[in-house]
Amino acid sequence: MAERETPETEVTLSTGKLLGIFLGLVVICAIFFSLGYVFGHGSSPSTTTEVIPNASTGGNPGPKPSAGNKRPDTSTLSDFHCVTRWSRFDNHWQGVPFREVLQLVKPKSNASHVLVHAEQGFTANVPLTDLDRDEVLLATHHDGDPLTPDHGYPVRLIVPHLYAWKSVKWLRGLEFLDHDVAGFWEQNGYHMYGDPFKEQRFSE
Repeated sequence: MAERETPETEVTLSTGKLLGIFLGLVVICAIFFSLGYVFGHGSSPSTTTEVIPNASTGGNPGPKPSAGNKRPDTSTLSDFHCVTRWSRFDNHWQGVPFREVLQLVKPKSNASHVLVHAEQGFTANVPLTDLDRDEVLLATHHDGDPLTPDHGYPVRLIVPHLYAWKSVKWLRGLEFLDHDVAGFWEQNGYHMYGDPFKEQRFSE
């Protein structure tokens, strides 16, 4: 399926190893956040971003990974809508629920948006409430097979109720914000939210 979300790149590490590294970094960030650190992340030159520290109490960075660092895989069935006016129905995705990340990071109550970072500086903005849903995944498999490099290997964010450019391929980081910030396509004329059922393709 042809897509326009992010530029092609080459990834060589295994899916399990990359996802383990990503979740490990989430735990490390949660620990530093609980100690009062604030991490800045490079953003597009035309934007200013602010990372929300962890709001967990008592210095608790959140639950520890289970024994053997086994990731909590789940499967979902959802449709996929591209901004170029095509859809693919009944996609089987497998991966880690985004809510597992929220359990580890515990963003502050005033966090309202997430700037999703991917390869080659690509970003996309998504409201936090749209990520805190059962069907949102950090996907590693599609229709029973590991993701291919063209479609986001090793880890892709899946937000099925928004246009596909919000389902960022080649995920590298998550930036929790107390305000909305335009991502790559949003800075280039795409809608800030991207609801396919309202045909929110382009900014007004």
